[in-house]
This record gives sequence, C-alpha cells and structure tokens, in this order.
Amino acid sequence: MNVQGVEDSLGKAVVLTSTERMTQALNFLRRFSVVSYEDVEDFITVGVWNEPEQEVFFNILDEARAGGIAFPYLIPNLRTRLRIAVSRSFHMIDRVGGISGLGSMVFEPERGATPFKVYNSKMFSVNFEEGEFGRISGVPGSGKTNAACRLLIEEYVRPNRLVFTNIMPTTYGEDGSPEYPDPNVVYSMNVKELFINIAERGKDSKWIFILDEGGLVYSKPDAATRRAKDLDKLARVIRKLHGSFVVIEQRPDSIPTIIQEFSTVLFYCEKPPGIVNVELKGPVIAHRARIKDVPKTTLPFDTYDIAYFSVSGVNIPAVFEAISGSREPFNTMRDVMLRTKEARDSLNLCGYCGKKMDRIHPAQKYCDMNCRQNAYRAKKRDSPEPILEDPAEME
Repeated sequence: MNVQGVEDSLGKAVVLTSTERMTQALNFLRRFSVVSYEDVEDFITVGVWNEPEQEVFFNILDEARAGGIAFPYLIPNLRTRLRIAVSRSFHMIDRVGGISGLGSMVFEPERGATPFKVYNSKMFSVNFEEGEFGRISGVPGSGKTNAACRLLIEEYVRPNRLVFTNIMPTTYGEDGSPEYPDPNVVYSMNVKELFINIAERGKDSKWIFILDEGGLVYSKPDAATRRAKDLDKLARVIRKLHGSFVVIEQRPDSIPTIIQEFSTVLFYCEKPPGIVNVELKGPVIAHRARIKDVPKTTLPFDTYDIAYFSVSGVNIPAVFEAISGSREPFNTMRDVMLRTKEARDSLNLCGYCGKKMDRIHPAQKYCDMNCRQNAYRAKKRDSPEPILEDPAEME
C-alpha cells in the first residue's frame, strides 16, 4: 500500500473541504443583511469552536432580541466579530488536524439555491399592504433593479395597484417624456412629480414607491440633511396616503434606520445576476430562501440611468401641513403641488412656508415680511422653495 499516496490524497481532501467550508462562511457573511436570528445561531454553533466565545455571541443575540433589534445585522460590530471568530476556528482545526471537525462546519445546510420557476412569483409582493417597507441591496451589477422590476413591480401592479418609481423607462409617451407601457407603473423622477402622481392617482389605489439608488439622496451619512429629513417624514406618513416604500441601495448598512427597522421584504442580490436571497417577514407570508435563475424583467428600464431623485423644489412639511385636516387630502395635495391660483386663493396659504394665513388684502402672497424675504432668497440659493409660485408666474 502506498502510504505516501494515501496521505497526499487525504491532504488534498482536507484542502478542498476547507475551501468549500470557508466559501460557505463568506457567502453567509456577505448576505448577512437578510439572515435571521436563527440563521446566526446556527452559524455560531458550527463555526465558532471556542466555547466561552460561543456563549458571548449567544448572549449578544439574546440581549438584542430583548432590546427589540429587528435583524442581527443591526447589532453593532457583530459581523466583524463573527469573521474573526470563524477565521480563528479554521486555524484551530488546521493545528489539531480535525478532519471530522471540519466536516461538521456546515454553514449551508441546504446547499445551492431553489430555481425561481418552482415559486408562485406573486408571493414576493404580497406583503405590501399599506404602510409596509422593503429594501433591496447588493454589490454593483448584481441585478438589484432587475429584481425590483421582476419580483415586485411586475407582480404587484394590477387595477387599483400602482407603482411609482424613479427607475427610468426606455419607452416614451406621446409627448416625448419617459413613460412605461403599463399605465400602472408611473415614472417619477423627483419628489414634485411623485406628489403630483400620488395626488392624481393614489386616492383610490394602493401603491408602492420604489426608490432606486437611494443612497444618492437618502442614507445614514446624510441623515442630518434637509432632503433626508423630508423623505423620513414621507416614510412616516406613507400609510395614511395608502402607500408603501422600498429602497434600492448597494450597502444595506447605509439605508436609513426607519427602513432598516420596519422592512418586511428584504432582497440581497448576488453575482452573477439572477441569484437573490429573499427574506419575507409578513404580514401575509413569512418565508426565507435563496433563489436562482431569476429571469430578466419585461419592463423596459434604462440600466445605465443615474436615477438621481431630486427632493429640492418642494417644501414637504408645508405640503403635509396644507393637507392636514382636509376632507379631500389628495385633491388638496394636487392643488398645492400644481401651484394653481385657485389653490392659493381657496386655501389661504402662504407662498413660502405654506401655512394658512389671514389675508389682509386679496393680493397678499406671504404671511409676514420674513416669508417674503425668504421667498426672495430662495431663488438665489439652495433652500426650501415655496410650495406656491408667484401669481404672475403662474399666469
């Protein structure tokens, strides 16, 4: 018997198994933003060999659950500590030569991914009732926008179900502006268009606003900016407008806290495109899966469009104040956003701050001198614009 040959074969087997197990561990950590507490507990059980360290990790998870943290990836530094602990476990196996121990490090009990065709694809959007949130993340070029179009937009839209999005179509309407063939998918390139579309079509429908490249205007590093605060206000009242909110962003940890905490639909896209990790957390369906062969969408979208969503040009708090207490809030929003003379006259709104005012003169446009001066300055610098234009400009 060739003893040397047996040892060489065993050594190669150990190397191959080690490579496979480490690849599984890295894949798990890459999609950490969509894993559940149960997944992390299983990962610690098979991947962290140091028993005191295991106990520390389990205590961290228990404390996070008790503290109301919705997802494990929101626990500070947890992913980094797991990377270090698993790396240490692999080095420990290498020293003791524990081939059976290496075999027990099964980070993906269900190997591979389930083909898309076995699913009823309506399930991916069924959780979106009023006031729900979702997020789609993944590295550049991993098919995030395609996943949003194929798994959400195509499956959600139908009569009385609309999608507003800044994902730009490659088809055009009769007036030459970008427009999707399906009238229930409405392109909105900025917040003004979004509000007008909501006002005109959202009254008798449920809808989703899907914000592509959300990190350009709405992310944790920008949390203190006016535009991020204004979008936060929209997110907080979106249920009252019959809507839901989905953000597409490359880095899940840069998505605003309100979206992180309340998301019930989570997608993480892998390369090559077509592999999507799905976490559905209710209220209709709770399911977790890794799906492969997600097909190309039939929606004609421009994958190279920057998709910058401008929040300037609308004083969002003033719009909400104008519609608060209205018996016809969608009609009021439409009048305010279209900045009609009739809206200004009938609602008695200040042309800068948007607050109701007591007119001293029928031609009065602003509630006081301060708003008059601010309206003038707004045209000279980047500041909140008045929600109503000058009557002369409107005519």
